Amino acid sequence: MAKGKKTAATAKRGSAVAQQGSAAAASRGVAMHSSSVDRSVVVTGDGAHVEVHGGTSVGTDPGALLQGYLRWLFERHQEVRLPIPEAGSSGSANEPAMPLAGIYTALRTTAIDRAEPDTEREARQRNRNRQRMTARGGLFEGPGSQTPALALLDRERKLVLLGEPGGGKSTLVAFLVLCLAGERLGEKGANLAALRSPLPTEQGHERGEKPKRQPWRHGSLLPVPVVLRDFAARGELGPGRASAQQVWDFLAGELASGGHAPCREVLERELREKGALVLLDGLDEVPQKEGLRRLVGQAVADCAAGLPRCRFLLTSRTYAWRNQGWDLPGFPVAELAPFDRVQIRAFLARWYGQLAQLGRLSLAEAEDQARELTEVIFGRDRLEELAERPLLLSLMASLHHGRGRLPEDRGQLYRETVDLLLEVWEQRRRTYDREGKPIVLQPSVTEWLKVDRARVRQALEKLAFEAHARQPELSGTADVPEGDLARELLQVSAARADGAGGANAAELLSYLSERAGILVRRGDEVYTFPHRTLQEYLAAKYLTDTEGSDGLADRARAEPDRWREVVLLAASVLGGVSQTVLWDLIEALCHREPPEGPASLADTWGAHLAGMAAAESLRLTNLPPRQQPKLERLRRWLVHLLGSPSLPAPERALAGRSLARLGDPREEVTTLDAMELCWVPAGPFWMGSPETAPLSLPEEHPLHEQAVPYGYWIGRYPITELQWQEYQRAIGTEVKERPRPGPFANAPAVAMTWHEARAFCTWLGERWRAAGLLPPGWTVCLPSEREWEKAARGGVERLDEPQPVARKARQGLVQPQALALAANPKPERRFPWGDEPDPERANYGDSGVGARSAAGVFVSGASPCGCQDLSGNVWEWTRSLWGEDLMNPSFGYPYDPSDGRELVDASDEVRRVLRGCAFYFAPQFVRCAVRNRYHPWGRDSRVGFRVLASPFSSDL
Repeated sequence: MAKGKKTAATAKRGSAVAQQGSAAAASRGVAMHSSSVDRSVVVTGDGAHVEVHGGTSVGTDPGALLQGYLRWLFERHQEVRLPIPEAGSSGSANEPAMPLAGIYTALRTTAIDRAEPDTEREARQRNRNRQRMTARGGLFEGPGSQTPALALLDRERKLVLLGEPGGGKSTLVAFLVLCLAGERLGEKGANLAALRSPLPTEQGHERGEKPKRQPWRHGSLLPVPVVLRDFAARGELGPGRASAQQVWDFLAGELASGGHAPCREVLERELREKGALVLLDGLDEVPQKEGLRRLVGQAVADCAAGLPRCRFLLTSRTYAWRNQGWDLPGFPVAELAPFDRVQIRAFLARWYGQLAQLGRLSLAEAEDQARELTEVIFGRDRLEELAERPLLLSLMASLHHGRGRLPEDRGQLYRETVDLLLEVWEQRRRTYDREGKPIVLQPSVTEWLKVDRARVRQALEKLAFEAHARQPELSGTADVPEGDLARELLQVSAARADGAGGANAAELLSYLSERAGILVRRGDEVYTFPHRTLQEYLAAKYLTDTEGSDGLADRARAEPDRWREVVLLAASVLGGVSQTVLWDLIEALCHREPPEGPASLADTWGAHLAGMAAAESLRLTNLPPRQQPKLERLRRWLVHLLGSPSLPAPERALAGRSLARLGDPREEVTTLDAMELCWVPAGPFWMGSPETAPLSLPEEHPLHEQAVPYGYWIGRYPITELQWQEYQRAIGTEVKERPRPGPFANAPAVAMTWHEARAFCTWLGERWRAAGLLPPGWTVCLPSEREWEKAARGGVERLDEPQPVARKARQGLVQPQALALAANPKPERRFPWGDEPDPERANYGDSGVGARSAAGVFVSGASPCGCQDLSGNVWEWTRSLWGEDLMNPSFGYPYDPSDGRELVDASDEVRRVLRGCAFYFAPQFVRCAVRNRYHPWGRDSRVGFRVLASPFSSDL
């Protein structure tokens, strides 16, 4: 609520809430700042600060009670705060309130897993729905992939939404509460219209089509937020089975703390008779002790079962959910996607636009600063990766505006973030008299302890390390016992230079209980850090000062799940001080050559973490000669890790990104001269799917036998970014509309049109022909659907051993002679490796990778001819035509190559077929027979291609 609109009555109401303590009213945090007696600020789970207002006395009328409850919710969630220091200042940070509705940027999801298997009828209906394309060019929308989070919530009555720390989970919850409450209250700017605002899009990307509003068919449902960490702490969950009753009792307590106790019966009646949206935030933050998570899960399940008219959204960190085997029957699981470039631009434009509305910038200044920060972020690959998380993007915007610059790396970013939070923690506590003049109620922390900030910070670093080391669960923030906090700070105070002695423990704890910033009071006698990453950063600082590289490496190699982020942040800290010291840490993590066979877990994780640390913090320019052998050894280790069965698919993908940053030594995926191709012998194979096959689509029918009368060579991998760049340099042009390679240099190249992919093939064929590598009549082209599917499934007969051949090792592309063939044991296989989906064999939604992966990450998913990534990773252009109609192909099955479907000079209005699927789809879309389509002029960051060379001319 704007400060000028507050009434004296509102201020008076707030004093009662302030006296009851801000922890309950704040939901996910404690009071950060108070500029008047009716307002406090809290840290949400995503690190933002949300303004909280007092309760409203509304009598006993049910309608008025409900309105009072909604007003309470609305005012708790309408404003977001991040500490923004004045430009050029070194004093305390200011905290202007940002309207959440003004800066919120819609979120997308990457994947959805069904909680229970679909019936065959349900599966077919879902496939029909998923077959409907997005307006943007006709790519499969995908089962949850690239779908707005709101669309999933609209579709699923019960949903688990996963996300990385700072990924926007809690902010989404706050925005849902704000808009649903605002609709009922008749608020402008925060209502159903705001909730359904279109996803941000590139200007002109959709050829002038008006962006579509997000779907929401459930009207102004009553929002009921429940913070699960608070529920676990205050919900009186005893031994035995938990139930919905504890949820009701907890809600009653929350209502009472906000001055709305009489609303309980009205709220309960609304939930049972009309329905509501119950928002269960932060399951991963529930402590593991005494089976609390199990009990909370039982209470949630019982609540969902007893309220059939209600809809439910539960949030959790991805890693915690996936690795701890949590399950809620009937709740499908979706995952938030990182911000893409469009969302980053949109957020920054809204952020600076709000600063202009607040009067801190002129409109022209806001536009200039938004453009400047956007260019800085997109100009540095590492910063762009950080900006994919909404929390870190918010901090970047805060630091950029407030201090006139942006930190260079993650360690520096967190260091300045900690400084901001320390500034907030140390602010003098103020209130205001009736004339609006400030009154200082408390001095700052350092003033009270009479020490400098460095001493306080050292104490916090030690506390963070100790809490992190003993934390039983490996997610969420650790508890800092009140006694430990008092002990450390009192020791600092007792050692102060003036010799005045220490402070009183009781006074200190009373003082700290009313403050927040770098520490947040979570419950009785317990504090925590506002975000796990800040806890890890402070622990890293402590370890770099006390244990050094060897101690850090020993911890990380022995217990990587606990210490990986700590050691990576330590690497960033060390790298900012001395690259030599950073090399000491890398050497301690990875100090021997990779073995011929499997490596120990300690060596595997040591090399993996060394690779991530080097990729993030090492400067490769002007590398001293004595460090070069260490870098080469690390590269060899990372290549070894790509095929390591000891690392799950997401970790192998991360190793591939580290390798891209450090310089992938594999010439077969980084150069055109060493490109590898696989031989596919002539002969019959099975194409399509039978009509009775579960999860198949109509355009795949029928299953039929095809014969390819010639053998051909097909790329072992899709063309990679580095190979595409080599081509661009050779022809002297660059496609500027394509994204920067960043960490995907050794991954498939994407976002080229069909015409650009075809031009690449034509150029490559001319180059090989000039070098004498192509015999007369042979051509290099995009594969047809028929050639692609045979490479994926193999023929009725297949090679005994795949025959990948590198260009530099051959004299020419000719048909190999006397190759042994054997019967294909699975000629109708559904996937290149067999009949069952396997997230360790391909990069699709269940694999948990969430983005393109480097060539060679899914070795075990190779097809019978030796091709990799034919399923998953990215869609691939073919030269085959689909037709002009989005839903009904002009060229169906049986496949007839002579009916014009392979015409290369068809109109641009005729869509081309895509094959192979992309990284975010469900397993049924990774099958060999799945067909997709796209306009030949379309450019999409999920579409690439691979080349084919054959004695058959494609220029029909």
